[in-house]
Amino acid sequence: MKHKEFKYPLLIGFVVSLIVLVTLSLTVPDISESPPKKPNTPDFLFENIVIRQFEKGRLTWEIRSDQATVDKADGKAYLKNMTGSYFKGKVPQLKLRSPDAWISLQNAHLNLRQADVDWILDSVTYHIRADKLDWNNDSQILAGNGAVSIASPELTLTGDSVNAYLLTEDVTLSGQPGKAIITPKQQRQKS
Repeated sequence: MKHKEFKYPLLIGFVVSLIVLVTLSLTVPDISESPPKKPNTPDFLFENIVIRQFEKGRLTWEIRSDQATVDKADGKAYLKNMTGSYFKGKVPQLKLRSPDAWISLQNAHLNLRQADVDWILDSVTYHIRADKLDWNNDSQILAGNGAVSIASPELTLTGDSVNAYLLTEDVTLSGQPGKAIITPKQQRQKS
């Protein structure tokens, strides 16, 4: 009798163990592969952001945006309704605005569409507008093309392209009827 009593609990235990193993294998999801990324879907999405860069404890530039999306594949952050400032000392030297821009995550170069820029030198503000404007953070050059205009209290010029050199405080404007080189530093000294 004792031999038969051992058989049933052992058989029941084996069947229960088999049912548990089968149930677990059916309910555990396969995590070996993630689903493919949908086209035009960013890797990251941020809203109401502020990005600041400091060098030696000093604020060099700041960007604010209503929305930023990051695509790791192309190494860019795309910005909507972007405003930014580039500082010289404690005061902004450039104030940038664009409804549509992107910034390189590798070198902080900034590309603006429908750019609207205030370049502040001493107490004079030079207003630059361009269809497309690129800010090279390394060389501190603004390069723009499309419908370009530069305005200050003393002058208004239009052209097809502009290069503004922050280090030398010179601006080159090209287009019809020719080319103009503006040196705001010299203009301010004459006043």
